Amino acid sequence: MSSATRFVFLVLLAVASGIPLSAQNKSKKDTVIPPVDSTKFFSFNEYDFLIHVIDKKNIPGTLNGVTTYRPTQAGLGNLGQPEKNLSLYSLPEPGFNRGREYFDFFGYDNDRRKTFYDVQRPYTNITAVLGQKQEQFVRITHAQNFSKRFNLAFGFNRNRSEGFYLRQQVDNTSLFLSSFYRSRSNRYSLLFYTYWKTATCAENGGIANDSTFEENPAFNRQLIGVNLAQAETFIRRRGVWAKQYFAFGEPFPDKLQDTTQKRKSIEPRSALFIITSLEDRDFQYTDKDPTSGFYSTIYNDSTLTNDSTHLLKLDNSFGWQLLGVRNFYTDYKPSVILSAGHQGGHIWQDTITANFSDIYLQGNIELRNPYFSFRKIINADSTPGIEYQSGFTGAARIRYIAAGTHAGDFTALLKLAYNFTNQNRLGITADFTQRKPEWLYMHYSGNHYRWLNDFQQTGLTRITLEEEVLPARLKLGGTMSIYSNPVYFDTVALPAQLNGSVTGYTLFLQHLLHLNWFNLQSTVLYNQLPESSVIRLPALTLRHSMFAELTPKKRPLKIQMGIDVFYCTKYFADDYMPNTSQFFLQNKRELGNYPYLDFWISMKIRSVRLFVKLDHFNSGLMGNTYYMVPHYPQNDRAVKFGVSWTFND
Repeated sequence: MSSATRFVFLVLLAVASGIPLSAQNKSKKDTVIPPVDSTKFFSFNEYDFLIHVIDKKNIPGTLNGVTTYRPTQAGLGNLGQPEKNLSLYSLPEPGFNRGREYFDFFGYDNDRRKTFYDVQRPYTNITAVLGQKQEQFVRITHAQNFSKRFNLAFGFNRNRSEGFYLRQQVDNTSLFLSSFYRSRSNRYSLLFYTYWKTATCAENGGIANDSTFEENPAFNRQLIGVNLAQAETFIRRRGVWAKQYFAFGEPFPDKLQDTTQKRKSIEPRSALFIITSLEDRDFQYTDKDPTSGFYSTIYNDSTLTNDSTHLLKLDNSFGWQLLGVRNFYTDYKPSVILSAGHQGGHIWQDTITANFSDIYLQGNIELRNPYFSFRKIINADSTPGIEYQSGFTGAARIRYIAAGTHAGDFTALLKLAYNFTNQNRLGITADFTQRKPEWLYMHYSGNHYRWLNDFQQTGLTRITLEEEVLPARLKLGGTMSIYSNPVYFDTVALPAQLNGSVTGYTLFLQHLLHLNWFNLQSTVLYNQLPESSVIRLPALTLRHSMFAELTPKKRPLKIQMGIDVFYCTKYFADDYMPNTSQFFLQNKRELGNYPYLDFWISMKIRSVRLFVKLDHFNSGLMGNTYYMVPHYPQNDRAVKFGVSWTFND
């Protein structure tokens, strides 16, 4: 790519990034939610459930975003391989945590994303995507209410792909079952969630010679040598989670009672709750050729590497909740949660076995204006805005490890927001976390790596200021993050700790421009970090989706056609170590300054959404330097076909 061509392209990107600041849709129709449709389907999480009132979110069924089933991150190239987010990271909440997990995309994540459903009619959604190199992505969700107070939901995710290069095969599967139940009297409620997830990923250690790829654009990718020929990572997670409520309150007036009930229902004012969770995890890395030259050390076996870790964790908590909602939102009072719990378990790996046990205390409080109701509007489906009332809201949370293995760890959060009468929202969030480093930074025993560290506590202080202009569908803000004594993996893939602090600044902008048939959805992220920082991120990351939308009159059809752009500036992107599944620092080569362009056409016919996508269509046209991680080229041009079908009967 010539310097002149590159300059023109960057100017066009900059102009596209600036459009959201000046162009706005003046229509106010988008700020009003239409009446609730009984055929719509809703989901919610644990914190949206208040025994007799559920703060439900509509499950989007729009055409927007149907092609972005695979958001671009700093990954190894193939669908389902480890990926690293291109933003400043958060610290895990206090307590035991094995380490950063980079297989969390595409449904293989922990149970923090557990979802529950409430549907008027049986709901089933089937999404399937087929692509080159045997890429298959399937997601099935079914939810059904057996009464107004009882729901069961089932989910299945699977992605598989051979990849463009040798030893890139990926096979990830996840299953979940969720349910909620409320008694007729409103005295007892139950949330239940269980899951089983596996990931099997062939490891090639990157291509052996970058010049073979960069200097021979037409070279058969399967003939390019790789660093590992017989290595593989396997991860499995199984778990069950349940939360039970026992409510207290006064009976509803007789005129509001169901006369068929033998027992009068109550209006819950407060509740006791019990949360129980059990999780079992397996991590395994195997290599049948340890003497390939990829590893600098062999400790045990020169014929087979078989590094495995097993984790068993049990968490129980008991608490009291003062319900903020009374009389179905006609009178709003503060919501307060106080709880205490115990987390314990066992982890073993090769020559290391350890037990952990923590007693923790936790408190939450939430305050709202009586008529305040806010919904996020900067999203992929560009659904209409919100029912708007001016008002104030605030929340605070604290979690403290009072005794045990991680005694002294804590996190605190304060969040305030105000909705102005001109339909702007201004919010500020401040949080502080202080905790012992994750287990993986402290202990490891394998065939090629071993360490036993005694790092001190690490911390994160973060302040975020953001504003949302609701009619314009614009969100912008900034964050200051201060990492104290951060831990990381150094240039030889060993854990290290910085004796000091790193301060990073982030500016972000999200906008959805809608002008008749033209749409532009933009996300701009700017990071400022010290040049010698142990945290590496591109200074500028751009994501744009520009598309035209056509809706023929008197036909249940909608058509979209557009181009997606992803671009980030040059930086020393982290390298990847397959043996530990962790990213680590490198100072040899800057990556980035390359645009990834996708062209797609999608359509919606009633409840069916279809698309055809030409992924990375500029492959080979702007130079062969498309890496996101050193020695791991991104995929070449590929055609994808996708369908998403929703059944509502």
